[in-house]
Parts: sequence; C-alpha cells; structure tokens
Amino acid sequence: MLTVASDIEVLARFGRALADPIRCRLLLALREAP
Repeated sequence: MLTVASDIEVLARFGRALADPIRCRLLLALREAP
C-alpha cells in the first residue's frame, strides 16, 4: 500500500512540474540529455 501512495505522490509532483512552463522545459531538456 505504501508503494501505491508514493506512486500517486510522484505522479502529482510530475503533473505539477508539467503545469509550470519553466519546469516543463527543464524536464524535456533532461529527457533529451541527462
């Protein structure tokens, strides 16, 4: 049950990061070249 809660938290953080244009750009840049 703990892993499900942490997965939901990760998805929530990821969604919040995608909602912010600067963070979204940063995530896309990291995805291309870490």
